Amino acid sequence: MKFLTLAILVLISFGINAQIKPKTITNPDRSKSLGWEIGKPKTTITAQGSFSYPNGIIPEPISSKSGANNKNYILVVNESDVKSAKFEISIFSGNKSLSKATLLVRFSANSFTPELLGNGQYNYSDKSLAERLKYEFSGTVKLGDTDVPISAGWFTVERAKKQIEIKYDLTLSNGVKTTGLYNTVYQTENRSQGVL
Repeated sequence: MKFLTLAILVLISFGINAQIKPKTITNPDRSKSLGWEIGKPKTTITAQGSFSYPNGIIPEPISSKSGANNKNYILVVNESDVKSAKFEISIFSGNKSLSKATLLVRFSANSFTPELLGNGQYNYSDKSLAERLKYEFSGTVKLGDTDVPISAGWFTVERAKKQIEIKYDLTLSNGVKTTGLYNTVYQTENRSQGVL
């Protein structure tokens, strides 16, 4: 049993997204015991967002551009330079042609290194990009046709090689609060200024 536990911990530490299920095992003496079975890797794709509006603010629909295959996409762009480790994280709704998609949420985040967007929690900051600390961000959320600035909150990143989970709890400058969770494959783009 110790070996099985160790094997499971090794799989988790290497970031393998495997499906682990309990299984009844028949022993040589025909008695039965509980064991574990590792199934095929499974990709979880979730997308949810919710809004709460203060008194006096009328909910505006989230606009989306027309087109078939409307799904959620996440793009992580490395815009680091010698002074900052900056990453733009964009959550889109639409299709893979970003020109036909609607930008739902945009985070401008400072990571701990210019090479990659670090996992962990990022907290809102109203400081300029140059003054921001590691794991701080600013950004916008789309309400109707308007990109409303974020004024408080946090988001978390759990990034694997091909998949990313972004969870957030934000307050916008107009008082609207929003939470969201997106877990999907993601695209990357490198626009860094020669620091890598």
